[in-house]
Amino acid sequence: MIEEVKQVLSMVQSAWKASKLPQAKEIDILLTKALVESPVEEEWKRIVPVPNLGDGEEPILNILKSINGSLPWKTPDFLLEDVLRPMGGDSDTDIDLARDSIKTAVLVGPPGSGARYISTQLALGITWIAPGTLYPQHQMHQAEMYQIISGASSWGPSPKDFSPLSPGDFISFVPAEPHAVTVPGDQPLVAVFGWTGNLKGDHWFSNPDVGGWEIQDFKAHVVDKGMHASEYYDAIAHNYDGILRGWGWNMPEAVVDTLEKGLDILDVKLKGLSIMDLGCGSGLVGAALEARGVTDISGVDFSQNQMDTAVSRGCYKSTQKVDLLKPLPLTSNNWDVTICSGCSSYLNPGVIKEWCRITKVGGVVAFSHKNTTLGAYEEEQAAMEAAGLWEKVYVSENLLYLPALRDPKQDYAKVYVYQKKKLHLEETNGFH
Repeated sequence: MIEEVKQVLSMVQSAWKASKLPQAKEIDILLTKALVESPVEEEWKRIVPVPNLGDGEEPILNILKSINGSLPWKTPDFLLEDVLRPMGGDSDTDIDLARDSIKTAVLVGPPGSGARYISTQLALGITWIAPGTLYPQHQMHQAEMYQIISGASSWGPSPKDFSPLSPGDFISFVPAEPHAVTVPGDQPLVAVFGWTGNLKGDHWFSNPDVGGWEIQDFKAHVVDKGMHASEYYDAIAHNYDGILRGWGWNMPEAVVDTLEKGLDILDVKLKGLSIMDLGCGSGLVGAALEARGVTDISGVDFSQNQMDTAVSRGCYKSTQKVDLLKPLPLTSNNWDVTICSGCSSYLNPGVIKEWCRITKVGGVVAFSHKNTTLGAYEEEQAAMEAAGLWEKVYVSENLLYLPALRDPKQDYAKVYVYQKKKLHLEETNGFH
C-alpha cells in the first residue's frame, strides 16, 4: 500500500504545483519535508465502513480504489456530536447531517490520525461526501485547499452563493473562511484536501440566519439612531461570536494569518513577540494569536461587555477601555506588533499614525480594511510610507467580508502588513 500512497501523493504534488494557488506552495514544501521521513507501517484499525468511491476514470481515483479497503477512513470528530448545532443557535437550528455522510482518510498528518507519513504542520488526505448531502455553512481554524477528483459538487461561502466545481478544479480557503458544499445526484464527491496552520483548531457550523435586529447594517443603528458604537457592541456581546460567525466573519484569523506571512518575509517568528490588539472585541484575535504560541497580548476596546468576554478567554495579559477615534493613551515605541482587525470602517484614516506610533521601530502593524474604505486609507498609508515612517511588507488578496450577510462578489476586505522604520516627531519630542 505504501507504494500506492506514494504514487497518489506524487500526483497530488505535481497537480498542486501547477495550480499556482498561494496555499499550494506552502503545502508543497511541507509535503516534501514529510516524505523524507519513513512511512508508518502499522495498519489502521478501521471503525467505519469503506465508502463507495463511485465512478470515474481519473488515474488517481483508480489508485485509490485499488487500496480503498486499507485507507484510514474515519468519521470527522464534529459529526460524532449527539446534536449538531450552529454557533449561537438553539434547538430550532439543529443541523440534519448523517454521521455516514462525510468520511476522511489522512495520508499525511499528525500522529494518531492514521497517516502514512507524519507531519505536525500538514494534514493531507482524501475527503468523501455522500451523494445528496448538503454540508451547511461551516468554518475551520485551518487554512484549507481542495482538488476535486470525481463527482459533481457546488461550493460557496454560504448556501445562497453556490458555484459548481468539476473534477480537476481547485478551491482554497484562508483560516476560518466560511463555506458550504452540496453534492447532488447519485455519485459521491471525492476530493484531496490539504490543511495547514492551526491543525489543533476547531470546526464549527455558523448560522447565516442568526442575529435578529443586529443583522441590519451597523450604520443604521449607530448613525441613524445615534447609538454609540460601544452601545451597539455591548448590546450584541451576549452572542457576538454566534452572530458574527453566522455572517461569515473570519477577519481575526485572516489578519493573524496575513501577519504571519508578513513576518515570514522579514524572517521574524511570531511566537515571543509582544502584541497590542486594537479593538480586541470578544478576543478572537487573541485566541488566534494564542493558538500560534503568542503569550504577550494586550487589548483595548470601547465596549466593556466585549472586553469581559475577551478576558474570559484567558489569552490577554491586560485590557483597557479606549476610544480608537481619540489619541491612544498608550506608550510610544512599545509593542513588537500592533494589530487591528475589522475596525477601520468605523474610524478615519488619521488613526493609523497612532497605530504606527505605539509600535516599536522595526516592529510591524497589521490591519484590515473593507473595500468601501480602501481609497482614503491607502492614500494615508502611502503618505506615511513616502515620509519614511513605515514600509509595506505584504498585502493579502481580496478576502471575503461577511459573505452570508452581503454580496460576496461586491464586499471584500484586504489585510496589510507594514514595518515601522523610524520614530515619529511627537515620539522624539517626548509628547507620549
